[in-house]
Amino acid sequence: MTDGPAHPRTTQLTTRAVHVLDQLIAGSPHAYVDLASRLRCTTLEVHNALWELHCADKIDFQLGHRGQMTHVTLRQPPRAASREPRNEVTTQKDQKL
Repeated sequence: MTDGPAHPRTTQLTTRAVHVLDQLIAGSPHAYVDLASRLRCTTLEVHNALWELHCADKIDFQLGHRGQMTHVTLRQPPRAASREPRNEVTTQKDQKL
């Protein structure tokens, strides 16, 4: 008996997922049929690749008609915190303004 496939967060993305991500970055419409046609694969493979990307924190989506992912958007990496300390102290002179 096996434990099943490794969780996507702990493995590298599959080639299919990388190709789907490349198409999304290139601005391809998010329709399964369009992506499947461009990548010469099935819509199920597109769905599985999108799910893998979601589990790897690469994309967000909403579920639409027939359970297909719609409104797929790339997840933005967190912005690095500014290294400059913020000056939160105000003086009496500043408060008069």
